[in-house]
Amino acid sequence: MDNIILTAKERFVRTLTGQDIDRVPFISVFNPHPQTWKRWQYHRPDLIEQLRAIPFEGCDRGWHDVGVNVGASRVPMATIMEDTAAYRIERWGDGTVWRFDKQGDYNYHRLACPIQTPDDWRRYKDLFLDPDDPARFPADWSRQLAVYRQAEYPLMLKHHGIYGFARNNVGDEQLLLAMFDQPDFVHDLMDSYTDMVLQIWSKVVAEVQIDVIECWEDMASNIGMLISPAMFEEFMAANYRKVVAFARQHHIPVVLVDSDGRVDQLAGLLADCGVNAFYPMEVGAGNDALALHRQYPSLGFLGALRKEALYEGSTRTEVDGEIEKARRLIAAGRIIPGLDHGPLSCADPELYLYFYRRLYDVIYHEE
Repeated sequence: MDNIILTAKERFVRTLTGQDIDRVPFISVFNPHPQTWKRWQYHRPDLIEQLRAIPFEGCDRGWHDVGVNVGASRVPMATIMEDTAAYRIERWGDGTVWRFDKQGDYNYHRLACPIQTPDDWRRYKDLFLDPDDPARFPADWSRQLAVYRQAEYPLMLKHHGIYGFARNNVGDEQLLLAMFDQPDFVHDLMDSYTDMVLQIWSKVVAEVQIDVIECWEDMASNIGMLISPAMFEEFMAANYRKVVAFARQHHIPVVLVDSDGRVDQLAGLLADCGVNAFYPMEVGAGNDALALHRQYPSLGFLGALRKEALYEGSTRTEVDGEIEKARRLIAAGRIIPGLDHGPLSCADPELYLYFYRRLYDVIYHEE
């Protein structure tokens, strides 16, 4: 696009939907884990200002959640069940029990889920899933709307996942068993949650134009999907088609799904439902973004660069290899290169800084 400068919003949307662009977006895709920042601030305070000054465009990780609550609403305060030097256990007001370890990166673990039976589900819906609850909107929503209507960065509506919402509230093993033993229960979980989300979204799109719908799933391991394609078709496909239909009705150009793990099979199923973007394409799980781009040309991708190249013990040569891959991703089109997840606390801040300076140069200064 000669002599045309796009906004961050336009560049993000046009890249993922395969339109002409001036360049790909320079965004983080994933920010470092909070424990990573803490470690860097303690061990390398000399680098913090340089790290914070990386000139990412857009907002947040490149796109911005408008912050309307589509999960449980008006949940009572948590109670602390146990608190030691190593961990804390809390029971949240919806019935979820969490363990929070006081060291480590992913330091929270769900010990119990609130929904185990259809009766639990009916009670949960009645207590926490009223789509008309005004508390779902931020207290300063009118002020935020005024900002969003002028925004030049992409605005996002969040969906906690068709599989993702169910697995987080039922538990992976119990949900998989219920797909065989109680299919009506699972259908109602997934269908009712998505219908509620669409009702809430309808209120948002009446007031501001949205650019991205993001659905969090995390429904794959390093060898493939956690459920079979037949299960996806039975329980999830119709709901994804509802989401895509909503997006088209309201001129929302990007429907983005987030799943870690190996996603080649999942990506194809989602593309068949009309989803048109996917991330983060974890390299360690065996994903090949270029191969999937050729296989599913209707999909845009984000991520696909190996975060482990930034970890302590790695070298600039390894980072350079990821930058060379970024060039190939950009040349293929419809791909926004970035790390394939947030760097953990073992990340080297100097390699992180080097990575993004190199990526910046590739995006801004090289053909």
